[in-house]
Amino acid sequence: MQPAKKNLKLVKNKHTFKHTIFAPSDDERAKSATNPNSSLRCDGRRSRKVVAHPNIRAFITHGGVSSLIEAVYFGVPVVGLPSFADQENNLATAVKRGYAVSILMKDITEDSLYKALQEVLNKPKYKQNALKMSKLMRDQPMKPIDSAIYWIEYVIRHRGAPYLRSASLDLKWYQREMLDIFSFLLTLVFVIFYFIRNLFGLIRKKKLTKPVSTDKKDK
Repeated sequence: MQPAKKNLKLVKNKHTFKHTIFAPSDDERAKSATNPNSSLRCDGRRSRKVVAHPNIRAFITHGGVSSLIEAVYFGVPVVGLPSFADQENNLATAVKRGYAVSILMKDITEDSLYKALQEVLNKPKYKQNALKMSKLMRDQPMKPIDSAIYWIEYVIRHRGAPYLRSASLDLKWYQREMLDIFSFLLTLVFVIFYFIRNLFGLIRKKKLTKPVSTDKKDK
């Protein structure tokens, strides 16, 4: 069972929510995973419009960067269900900043998901922190689309703006991957280890070959 379908099934039976649950999915099979009395399906491509709605109280997400950016931008607290890649780290940051609750896939049950939702829905601090993060994100000299247009036109005006190119583009592949540095450090460690090993070997050999005194006291 894929994580998305598993998560939807968790909220359909045991607990009843007074809030409507939107299930972004383009898969018809996910329809049966939601409770028709308290959930609605919507096109996954329109999830951004759903998150932007002022009546949205929480956002259940896997914790991808794009999903968290949407949640923060619109000031919506998050219930995170990370499954792979960077999602767990992304949600750990969100939890630290106070606008999310995260549940590992191995710990997901009906009760744990219900508890996380109740936590986010009933404690104002999550909404307050989400709005605080939203305010920080929106505090820019111009809108992101205007910034993108400016820099595109800037590069065109200055014939590609080659001085803005990353210097790493001119490096050899082994320099870019820092293999030359790793090779040097590995060689240095080997030389130091070899020197110490031989030094201890010489000391041990000297002790074994040390002459034993045969002088006896006169009686």
